[in-house]
Amino acid sequence: MDLEVTVQNDADKVIDALVSIRIIAPDETVTGEAEGSVRIDTYGKSVFKNTIIVKDPLFWSVSSPNLYKVEVIVKDGNEIKDRYVQSFGIRSIEFSAEKGFLLNGEPLLLKSGGGRMWKPECFATGIILQ
Repeated sequence: MDLEVTVQNDADKVIDALVSIRIIAPDETVTGEAEGSVRIDTYGKSVFKNTIIVKDPLFWSVSSPNLYKVEVIVKDGNEIKDRYVQSFGIRSIEFSAEKGFLLNGEPLLLKSGGGRMWKPECFATGIILQ
């Protein structure tokens, strides 16, 4: 998983910040980590980029809404300047005229308002079956 974190410096001095990122699985275990330094100019912004491999991820689906968390901590020396946590799901989404909408490789029937159903052949032509 490719990660980009934009770090902003609101101080009147240049900061060499340490950025720590942790991926936390639905069972609250840490499944991946990355860390690195980034120099941020006075009142400026810098982007920290890294890659974390999540082995054997639990995919998010309608029936199993597995959510991971990403935790980002920014330090200046030993002082924590910021901490941010965001939930997210890992999933694959595909669409084809032959198979329709696929969530994690499995067909998913989509329904619209008014009780209409979307079928693969209708997506390709824009026809709505009632």
